[in-house]
Amino acid sequence: MNVTGIRHVHLLVAEHNRAVAFYTRAFGMAEVFRTGLLVLLGTPGGDALALHLAGTDEERARAGRQGRGRALRHPPSRGLGGSRR
Repeated sequence: MNVTGIRHVHLLVAEHNRAVAFYTRAFGMAEVFRTGLLVLLGTPGGDALALHLAGTDEERARAGRQGRGRALRHPPSRGLGGSRR
């Protein structure tokens, strides 16, 4: 499978600043906005990563193990036209 990026991924994280530092260094993402329990990172190509701060004991236990959304963007040559899937 040839993947050209991510579309939108939502991750539950234990620490915003640590997660933001990782994704900005590893993938060159930039912080788009921050509000309450949510930080949104993005790329110039339109990829988005929502980092939701774990607020309960149950969420803290799941942080880093569970995400939401469809993460793969297929290239136009695959016949999907880069559409959100």
